[in-house]
Amino acid sequence: MFEPLIWDDGVLKILDQTRLPDEVSWISCKSYLDVALCIKEMKIRGAPAIGIAGAYGVCLADDKEKAIETLKRTRPTGRDLFYTLERMKDSKNPLELAKQIHQELKEKNRKIGEYGIFLLYDGISILTHCNAGSLACCGIGTALAPIYLAHNKGMNIKVFASETRPRCQGARLTMWELERAGISSTLIADTMVGYAMKNKLVDIVFVGADRIAKNGDLANKIGTYQIAILSNYHKIPFFALAPTSTIDLSIEDGSKIPIEERSKDELGYNVNCLNPAFDITPHSLITGIITEEGITRKKEVEKGLLMPLLWG
Repeated sequence: MFEPLIWDDGVLKILDQTRLPDEVSWISCKSYLDVALCIKEMKIRGAPAIGIAGAYGVCLADDKEKAIETLKRTRPTGRDLFYTLERMKDSKNPLELAKQIHQELKEKNRKIGEYGIFLLYDGISILTHCNAGSLACCGIGTALAPIYLAHNKGMNIKVFASETRPRCQGARLTMWELERAGISSTLIADTMVGYAMKNKLVDIVFVGADRIAKNGDLANKIGTYQIAILSNYHKIPFFALAPTSTIDLSIEDGSKIPIEERSKDELGYNVNCLNPAFDITPHSLITGIITEEGITRKKEVEKGLLMPLLWG
């Protein structure tokens, strides 16, 4: 595992993910503005990790309210940032709370892995999109958590990672993580997903989520929606894995989730470009959602039982 951020005696050290896989480089953040810039420029990314970075960012501010408002404006789609900032708002001891939230997330991710591993078996082939491992989520990640646990148990598994254009988090980050862990992994272009499924190279799909609406619709990295459609057509189970902090009960459905539009420069062409960072996958295409509380299947989501404990 590789932690994407470290609190070190009043300085938040953030692993610069824009330099991976070629270089492991750390950025020292000494103010909340440093943290906000790292989030905005995607030096740190992944909804859970961004949330933790935001919590520590508050610890670096003299004016807590100003810091929270600034951090809120960095990236709009991921729920975890807003969840952690809301918790930090009334804290009497911000640093202790930030450390607590960080530890809680790592424990939640391990539980996600422990539930998800029950869906795996010896010889299984898993497709994942973007990066939802240690770099994006801290600890053992979310979508990669069951994969890490299965590998540690000696299970024979294989992972296909989609490239994830335009920033190629699958190629640059997920493959880097999996190769470092010694897990059998193969990179494919985003346009090869249908080919891989048709030729029975994929048995199950694990993806993360940046925000999950009350009805189970979810926002995840652009390209997730088309993978869900292909999974349904080929009758391949499609699971989203995320901590409960990603669930936003204030949003009724996916149409209300704000979608971040990023610069056309990311596509690398000097022409008019459409570049949304996320898309919405409707709950009707999702086999189940795995959180630290367990696995919620499609029929349960449709009945409003996305998170029984939160629903009371």
